[in-house]
Amino acid sequence: GELEGPTIRLVVMPFEANADEALTAVADGLTDGLIETLARQPRMAVIARESAEGLRDAPPESVLQALDANRLVRGTLRVTPEGELRVEIEMHRA
Repeated sequence: GELEGPTIRLVVMPFEANADEALTAVADGLTDGLIETLARQPRMAVIARESAEGLRDAPPESVLQALDANRLVRGTLRVTPEGELRVEIEMHRA
């Protein structure tokens, strides 16, 4: 039979970092790695990072609607006062 198209249209927002340029580079690498990994999953279409860049400060609902997506992943990296790296990831649904 014919294969069904993707059922999940996902946008991964660029991860935010609260520290120096080195942590920002790590955040960018995590964003790119997550996009590459998810894009290989069956029945999932991952929207290009460039499409999400301009919507970085928009609320999740607006991003989902603007990019015709039904899932959004957003993340934050921060260094705690103890020097530990914390990664927080949220998923929003349309």
